[in-house]
Amino acid sequence: MKCQTRREKATEFSEPGYHLVKHDPAVTLLCEFNWKTDEDLYYDITWYIDEQEVLNQTVDASNNYTAVLTAYDVLGADKKIGTNVVCKVGAKRDKEKVPCLFKDSDLFFYGIKVCNPSIELERKGSKDVDLEMTIPSASETRIINGVEQPASALAIYMHFHNNYQSKCSGSGSSNQCFVQVQSYNFSERHKYETEEWKRNISFPVYNKDTDGYVTSTSMTLSLRTGSTEGKGSKIFENAVLPDIPITVRDTNEIWKGRICSFRSDPHVYTFDGQYV
Repeated sequence: MKCQTRREKATEFSEPGYHLVKHDPAVTLLCEFNWKTDEDLYYDITWYIDEQEVLNQTVDASNNYTAVLTAYDVLGADKKIGTNVVCKVGAKRDKEKVPCLFKDSDLFFYGIKVCNPSIELERKGSKDVDLEMTIPSASETRIINGVEQPASALAIYMHFHNNYQSKCSGSGSSNQCFVQVQSYNFSERHKYETEEWKRNISFPVYNKDTDGYVTSTSMTLSLRTGSTEGKGSKIFENAVLPDIPITVRDTNEIWKGRICSFRSDPHVYTFDGQYV
């Protein structure tokens, strides 16, 4: 299965002193298989998303480029990213008949893959979260009065679930509360045909103590995409990525179960040697 990005026909709007052109991209999956070019055959193609049948097609060697599943097909099936896609192919000589045999493609994960199903941190330690794009993020391009506007990036927001408050909420933290995935403008659309869009996204998460000198041994990092511009990009809009459970390991036992108090002397250190 091969991923492509196509641009639908541009839409235009004009009024005195103002001219707007919109180019709306659509991520497209092509069902790849061995064509028998020396035989007059038809091919039935059935697309499945999460084991649900969503589209049927019949093609031959003259229109094999139409054996595709577009972002609009995915949206029409009430699906978004974070799904598994399969195409099933069967060959036949009679266009009106059903093939005797079908062959399934490999399972294709459609969206943003979380490469860290879980994370273990040292207390006050840090590790990177890695995300892999299996399809490109493609956003609408607007050309206003002949000037191409920047394509909107896809934002992925993070949130820590815990009882303690900190940046991005929880006893986990990050030096940022969201990351962005680049989209290309209409004039840069050729970059979708290369592997340039297929860059992994990494950002660090780390553990820190609260003001009450309390650290949580576990927390959960949730990731969710933001809003998008254009119809084709709606496959990415407000999508929930799998949660990442995070375990915090503390090898320093000296401070646990202890109480610290002092009178008048302001030069105080915590049990693990931190100056306060």
